[in-house]
Amino acid sequence: MPNNNTKEYSEKKFYWYQKSAENGNENVMLALTDCYYSREGTEKNLEKDFFWYQKAAEIGNENAMFNLADCYYNGKGTEKNLEKAFYWYQNAAENGQFSVIEPLPKAVFTGLPKWFWAITKLKY
Repeated sequence: MPNNNTKEYSEKKFYWYQKSAENGNENVMLALTDCYYSREGTEKNLEKDFFWYQKAAEIGNENAMFNLADCYYNGKGTEKNLEKAFYWYQNAAENGQFSVIEPLPKAVFTGLPKWFWAITKLKY
């Protein structure tokens, strides 16, 4: 096994992450997004980063839901789309991802139902 500080190690890790993600491992899908974003074992690719967030979000990973919403909100790896950002932020919150919502811009949450504010205890 190569030293884990080498390019060879990063490339092998990326290869196995990709294989595992393709087989449906949602946690590895998130690890793969880190590789695409930080150029670990591969080139930086925001479109593939977005793709794997979307795959993991669609199978129910709340961290991926939040990150997918962030991609839509900022236009990272996809076209900016505030409606889809809102949809995925709301799904993330409904699936227990409350701690990450507080710093988000107030504009994203216009029109959120009252139950949302009650459970998150946020004041906007």
